[in-house]
Amino acid sequence: MLKLILSIPILGFFINNLIPSSFNKSRVIYMGTSIFSFYIILILLLLFNDNNNEFQYRESIFDFSIGLDGINLTLITLMSFIEPILILLTKGEVKDSSLKRFINLLILIKVLVILFFLTSDLLIFFISFEAILIPMFILISRYGSQYLYFLPRLEASLRFFMFTMIGSLLMLITILIFFIKYGTTNNELLNIKIFNDLSDSTPFLRVLWFFLFFSFLIKIPMFPFHSWLPLAHSDAPTIGSVILAAILLKLASFGILRYSLFIFQPLYISLNLQDTTVSNLIFSFFLPFIYIFSFLSIFYCSLTPLRALFDLKKIIAYSSIVHMNFSIFGFFSSDFSGLMGASFLMFTHALISSSLFLLIGFLYKRYHSRFLPYFQGLSFSMPLFSFFFLFFSFANISLPFCSSFLSEFFIFTSSFHSNPFISLILLFSLLFSSSFVIWFTNRLLFGSLSPSILSSGSLDLSFSEFFSLFPFFFFTLFFCFFPQPLISLLSLSLTNLL
Repeated sequence: MLKLILSIPILGFFINNLIPSSFNKSRVIYMGTSIFSFYIILILLLLFNDNNNEFQYRESIFDFSIGLDGINLTLITLMSFIEPILILLTKGEVKDSSLKRFINLLILIKVLVILFFLTSDLLIFFISFEAILIPMFILISRYGSQYLYFLPRLEASLRFFMFTMIGSLLMLITILIFFIKYGTTNNELLNIKIFNDLSDSTPFLRVLWFFLFFSFLIKIPMFPFHSWLPLAHSDAPTIGSVILAAILLKLASFGILRYSLFIFQPLYISLNLQDTTVSNLIFSFFLPFIYIFSFLSIFYCSLTPLRALFDLKKIIAYSSIVHMNFSIFGFFSSDFSGLMGASFLMFTHALISSSLFLLIGFLYKRYHSRFLPYFQGLSFSMPLFSFFFLFFSFANISLPFCSSFLSEFFIFTSSFHSNPFISLILLFSLLFSSSFVIWFTNRLLFGSLSPSILSSGSLDLSFSEFFSLFPFFFFTLFFCFFPQPLISLLSLSLTNLL
């Protein structure tokens, strides 16, 4: 079944390239393959045994193991849910002459992301992630914001590529050392071999853990390596921004769960057993570093938009950095509620941030501008747009009745049990992260109607735009009141990390 999930988009790729250019059916082919693969994933989701904490549906590709657990099944389902919406967006955003090449890039990203999530091998994990950079580079540089010159798009794509490559270099060094020392790059075998080698290699394992985590730190991203994300979002097309927010930012979080926590799980077990020879390895040695830079990222990226930032996409990008760094406190809490909150935040952030980028993309398509002072009082001329924007802005600051509230509540609960002082600082940081969202939402939607908007006229959301946003709206509400399906799916897989 897992090979079938990988095969369907590959088949669509070949069909898309075999048909003549004059017979422009790329969108239909992509929609057909995405719906069919989504149907297969839903079957796997229904048949998945959430009372089993082992990998299910195991298969092998060239001697490399792939399998499903609750974590990667959640993320693959999320990606398949978003994919048909991306196809709807191509109608107004991509010219028919370049549609085939654009669809090829989307299919390639999908195949690599599925392989990334399914693999149980660190080497394939690395190769698939690096391969994703190539279509994303082309997507930003070639199909970025139509009303920007080529050079800003090229700078954004190069910065995105170079920053992630720096982190990947450290990951490659770690993989080579693992293979030379242990003779394998399989996750589960590495977990066992590290456990057997625990007492003799403490400084060595400390360096390897840091190399691996540093590569994820750049991809989260964390201050001071964050500057590539606002630029990439600003110059990417709307589809590229949605892919970045909903999928690619989750790759680093998934890597932390699967590698920084699972492979080095014996370190955490020894810590819980009060093994003093190992207790200084990660938490005592690296945890202050992780917390300090997470706090710096939250405060810096909360204050930057308030300073003098007027690009709407960049403002949302900075809020994404804040949320992804907030999840770090859950990942390294060594507590089930913290892990659940961070994993839940991965899912809810994808829904909320993607929706905000969609809304800004709809605005950009009408006015060819994302300059905040250009807009004011949109609630008068675009009430439906304003309703959705206000709802997702509230969800972005984790107000009650939104699914993000639950995720951050879990993280707060965990941090309060482990360290009340940290939870107090986290609570204080929410004031900063909420202030700039409230500021720019108020500036955009309320006040007297801007003369530039009044003179150009405005159209509210079309039926296709409303149809694109409604699923995000529905599930943001649904998982606040009925989170149990997602919690049940994730619970045993996260228990393996404790």
